Amino acid sequence: MTGTPANHRDSMPQVWERAARRLKTMVSGSGGSDLHLHAVTYGDEHVQRWRSWLSGSEGKKAGSFGSKKRSREFLAGRAAARELLAHATGGRPEDVGLKVAPDDAVDVVGSNWHLSIAHCGPHAVAGISRDRIGLDLEEIAPRNPDVKRFLSHPDDGKVLQRLPFDARATLILVWSIKEAVLKARRSGFRTSPKKLRLMEMGVTEAGASAGEASGSTVPATGVTDVSVEGGDSWRVAFTRVRPEMLDRKAAYWWTVAVPVDPEPSG
Repeated sequence: MTGTPANHRDSMPQVWERAARRLKTMVSGSGGSDLHLHAVTYGDEHVQRWRSWLSGSEGKKAGSFGSKKRSREFLAGRAAARELLAHATGGRPEDVGLKVAPDDAVDVVGSNWHLSIAHCGPHAVAGISRDRIGLDLEEIAPRNPDVKRFLSHPDDGKVLQRLPFDARATLILVWSIKEAVLKARRSGFRTSPKKLRLMEMGVTEAGASAGEASGSTVPATGVTDVSVEGGDSWRVAFTRVRPEMLDRKAAYWWTVAVPVDPEPSG
């Protein structure tokens, strides 16, 4: 199961469903057996239903943002999480208990599910697992080149130079991989991304860079281990998603981080 609620398949188009399956396959055997993923895309037709699921405090927060963009991101993220958890528990989205933890992560009330939420543009993704999990979603778009110095462990270059992606896609991928790990660790950028070392990356289903430039629909998918200074290690699956929205053509990296040695369940 990738986490697509039977009653809400319209909110998870096939391109996201396929991406979720690829990610689950990549982390299989390292926390992947109980990993469930879901994605939604914001649309005005969803707003009334999604708002009806929010708790009182969530409703107040959704209305407190100074920009419509931030409010939409919050609403889509909560909707993705609630749909996914309702499907996993056999309940209703409005009955799912969510609370913001002191570290700003979102916990599931009265449950041993670990939850992670990410959003970018009109899209939001959610993931649950019995062990720690971190998700990130980033559009492959221009970034300040100085970001590379902020992100890079001294040994990352040896791994990245062998990737079949252009410089922009590689930079955004590194950002997304490391942010997913920092979210899974629940440290955020209180831990410097420079302390996260990328190990060897395996890339599958990726065409040559020329094929990517010509608009190939073959998605780049892969997996890497990330070693954090201090001892913990994480497996991060990544895949490129091209939703092909009517108003724009955008591509995203969707990444999922799980522990290399998951804790025994139960």
